[in-house]
Amino acid sequence: MEIASTLSQYLGLVKIHTIEGNLSEIIPLITRLIGMSRKTRTELELPTLIAAMSAAKVLCERILQMRAENIGERALKNVDLSFLIRVLCKISADDKAKAKPEASFTLARLVKAAGPELIIRPIYFLLVMENEGRGKSKGSQGAKTKAAALDTLTYTLLSFPKEEIDEIEEIARWVM
Repeated sequence: MEIASTLSQYLGLVKIHTIEGNLSEIIPLITRLIGMSRKTRTELELPTLIAAMSAAKVLCERILQMRAENIGERALKNVDLSFLIRVLCKISADDKAKAKPEASFTLARLVKAAGPELIIRPIYFLLVMENEGRGKSKGSQGAKTKAAALDTLTYTLLSFPKEEIDEIEEIARWVM
């Protein structure tokens, strides 16, 4: 828990350029903290999971700040959110997860911060993986993960003007 809490504080204090330069390390670290805490499913790991999601939300706020100040566009274009989106969708889909509401809220913040250009492709790949059985989810959990991914896609489409969504026709083909 201490690492996640410290990361959350650090992200809130450092200069925006520091975050910009380290996005490629920060996102996998947060993803790993959330993923490791999720897999243990013990009561002791719940605070770590919540702290890791808090770090993700602080990062989202800083990404919004970067976008508002037109900083780091190149760094943002190279960001891969696939695994972070996947782990948050899995928690959001898990009825037994005590952090389910927190994961859904974190996912919503991520959509708003990252924008459709960084969210839509990872959701597409998550849906394809779950459809082809590569997502490690079996049975109803896989279907629930797909439902959470579709909910996230719907939220993305409703949150941004269609002019900001380059793949609107392609999305229509995916869903059909």
